[in-house]
Amino acid sequence: MMVNVLIIDDDNESLRKLTLYLNRYRTVNVVGSCSDINQGLMKLQIKSVNLIFVASKWRFIVDRKQREKRKEQEVKLIELTDDYVETSLLCKTIPYCLKKPVIEGEINQIITTYLRVKDEDKIEVSFLGAFHIQVNGKEIQWDDPKEKELCAYFFHQHSIVPLATILKDVWSFLPAHIAKSYFFQYVASLQRKFHECGSQYEHFQCIEGPMIWGEANIFCDIDQVAYLAQQVVNKPIELLRNRIEHVCSLYRGHYLEDENYQWATTRRDIVKSQYLFLLQQIGFYYYAEQDWEKSILWLKKMVLEDPTFEEASSKIMNAYLELGKKVDALKFYIQLKRQLQLNGQEPPYKS
Repeated sequence: MMVNVLIIDDDNESLRKLTLYLNRYRTVNVVGSCSDINQGLMKLQIKSVNLIFVASKWRFIVDRKQREKRKEQEVKLIELTDDYVETSLLCKTIPYCLKKPVIEGEINQIITTYLRVKDEDKIEVSFLGAFHIQVNGKEIQWDDPKEKELCAYFFHQHSIVPLATILKDVWSFLPAHIAKSYFFQYVASLQRKFHECGSQYEHFQCIEGPMIWGEANIFCDIDQVAYLAQQVVNKPIELLRNRIEHVCSLYRGHYLEDENYQWATTRRDIVKSQYLFLLQQIGFYYYAEQDWEKSILWLKKMVLEDPTFEEASSKIMNAYLELGKKVDALKFYIQLKRQLQLNGQEPPYKS
């Protein structure tokens, strides 16, 4: 198959090298090599594109423009960055970041991977709030709550797990021999459901325990939360703020919060702390920029999750005062005080 590639980067040396490397592949057609974002967006509008290499500062713009087109054809975006990026272990797709200066071997790996994953299953896993999973665009429907929990557990672990551990985590209330019979019954049911969604692979195999081993292109909603929480430590927040806002706005609840699985509590705490950290960073950023409305928007989400965070609460009330909304500041203080009293606490006097 022919892969249509678009490159958008204002680094001329990177642009030249990337174009040179890609033109060596008979299966690659470089439809555009643009140093200007507007020129790149124009190419994207009129050309059929499979793969886009784009500079970090323009990634969000290109991503948004691509979503607006709503094409059925899936387009991969690869961010060209000056920073090293470690992708999530859950993400089995093409690396979505490439460190400059680009190396020909990495380009070869990306093109090879792109051609290979076209034949893989596409699995979309949602852990935020409730557990959902789509296989090749079709959502799995559950016959039994434990069937759903077992599938969530597989993707939660994403590794070989001893059978005894699974039985203890998922069926702790049953004798081992009964739990084991349920386990094999549900594994067979899950495999059947995956096949009904067009899967050609055996995604669940029992050796010393289950493992997800079939070829799969896995997309997970918590990946971006973890990725941005890592990136915001070393990268100027103004380069990430649009992506942080997008991810936080899609945050539907904490990790498997609606399912109440006991084995998910540790991961839930980790994801929650990453989410709160992002809310703090974006809220404090807008406060420093004196964008009071946006600062209030994001910091209130944070205080809703953690009413004890005094600095965020103080900034919200100060932002209201800067906007001349004394009544709103007072209402917020009263709500905060009531919430803290329910937790057996009092807001500090200085708030």
